[in-house]
Amino acid sequence: SSGINAEYGYVLSLGAVTTAYSLHRLAGPDRFSFLDDELRVKVGLVIFCLGQLCNLVHHYILASLRSPGSFKYVIPTGGLFGLVVCPQYAGELMSWLGFAITGFSYGAFINFVPMVAYLSARAHHTHRWYGTKFEDFSSKGTLKLWPWVY
Repeated sequence: SSGINAEYGYVLSLGAVTTAYSLHRLAGPDRFSFLDDELRVKVGLVIFCLGQLCNLVHHYILASLRSPGSFKYVIPTGGLFGLVVCPQYAGELMSWLGFAITGFSYGAFINFVPMVAYLSARAHHTHRWYGTKFEDFSSKGTLKLWPWVY
């Protein structure tokens, strides 16, 4: 089940990279300029891939938390979970940012803004839920989404 979800996610990721690259190519010479186009695309793809890797690693950690048949909630550890409550969301936002940089169209950047708002709100509520669910959760030391920032 989780393997199917991961495969589906990576098919979608490949589609996102292909779409971003197509937007980049279709925009033509009238698009606004940022860095050298080839360098910008490479930077965007690197950011996208790092975000996907971050997302994959932290989803794997989340999927490995409970033993089969267990329904007990636990606080995730490992990876960036010691710094933030939702590092998988940070990885997803890195991917969306990489997509926007690679495609470099208004639509790609406009898509990034609501994703930041949505995932920031989810991280905020998850952080608050941990504080109510776990007595030993110290909200002072763990941020919500971005290490050392929020």
